[in-house]
Amino acid sequence: MKAAKGFTLVELAISLVVIGLLIGLGVTLVGPLATATKVRESKENLDGAVESLNSWAAGNNSLPNGAGFPAVVKSPQDAWGHNFVYLYDATLFSATPSNDTLCGRKTTSLTLQTTNPPATIANVAYVMLSPGDDSTIQTTLATTATVPAIPPTLNGTPVTSGSAIPLNTLASATGTVVLDTNNSDIVRWVTLDELRTKVGCEGAQMRIVNNELPYGYVSSKYVAKLLLNGGVTDYKWCVSGLPPGLVAVALPGGATMGSCTVPANCAGLTSDSNWVTATPPVFLNISGIPTAQGSYQINLMAHDSQGSSLSQNNCSSKTFALTINPQ
Repeated sequence: MKAAKGFTLVELAISLVVIGLLIGLGVTLVGPLATATKVRESKENLDGAVESLNSWAAGNNSLPNGAGFPAVVKSPQDAWGHNFVYLYDATLFSATPSNDTLCGRKTTSLTLQTTNPPATIANVAYVMLSPGDDSTIQTTLATTATVPAIPPTLNGTPVTSGSAIPLNTLASATGTVVLDTNNSDIVRWVTLDELRTKVGCEGAQMRIVNNELPYGYVSSKYVAKLLLNGGVTDYKWCVSGLPPGLVAVALPGGATMGSCTVPANCAGLTSDSNWVTATPPVFLNISGIPTAQGSYQINLMAHDSQGSSLSQNNCSSKTFALTINPQ
């Protein structure tokens, strides 16, 4: 019988070296693979939280506030166990929401600044983020150069002009959210337009519902009621071109409209002097007894009080043809 041969010392040494290299390579891959898995899981949790939040907003006509956020989403944490940061525009939350809490607005006080690629995204409804694998939130909130009359706050703490502070708690805020330049934070955001689409807002934020005015007769009583839909509370109306004998009255309130100038379009609105103020539900009554026949062009414009300036308000305008027939 031939004697059985085993490994020589050289062969055994080479085998051990190869096995050691394979084990070492495997160990070095464990960390990156585990991190990649947690990053993917955290992104999925964030995406799920965004969908849950949008669905909740659609059913409640409002975003949740910071205290209510954890109960709204299925998983308010990332794969490392860190709570998601939820930063929202406070005007989109209401304890007693109406259809116009979300659908009636066209601007927000939040802006997002990205670095790769560089871009500025205006009118952000909310931002949600995870600190990522380094457990450090490097995304910051930078206030605008001019602090408004009511200073912006983060979780109740006033923010000074031009400062940048870490987002380490659930909070509402105003200013610019500056994303982490190293892209280690995992971030999702939704603009107001995207949120309005998800919620199912129809058409413009505010519109004059009527499409035409009824005709009238000289020396006969005339009444037409115009309805304004959408927007945010506190409205102003302006009407020009009414036939002699007719006046415009904003209801409720009963304020009679005097002489005012209707701009060619909403973009041209620079002043609302002599406009009549009304509160919802908003109607405009055109009534009286016409004294002259003819065809008249009635220009009508209204805006709400959503923004801090006229250009930030919702605005709607329409032109009507009104025919006054002989008696």
